[in-house]
Amino acid sequence: MSLGGEERIANRRARRLDISPLDSFRYGKRLWLDVDTGLTLKQSLLDETGRAVETFQLTVLEQPRLHQGEVSVDCSPPGAS
Repeated sequence: MSLGGEERIANRRARRLDISPLDSFRYGKRLWLDVDTGLTLKQSLLDETGRAVETFQLTVLEQPRLHQGEVSVDCSPPGAS
């Protein structure tokens, strides 16, 4: 693992973390973590040449709010009428 520089992702300060595999049977990962919360804002899966083969990224991150309502759960088995 190694720390990269600081970047902006989803309009937030993010620190890059590079995870390199120890053998050629695994892919590497590159994560951009929110400086304030540690939340993963972006993640890339890297092939053996270091090229991104898959990327996930948040584009907007809003301040969370508590749900002001009820949550119902249906516990009946599937297919029951």
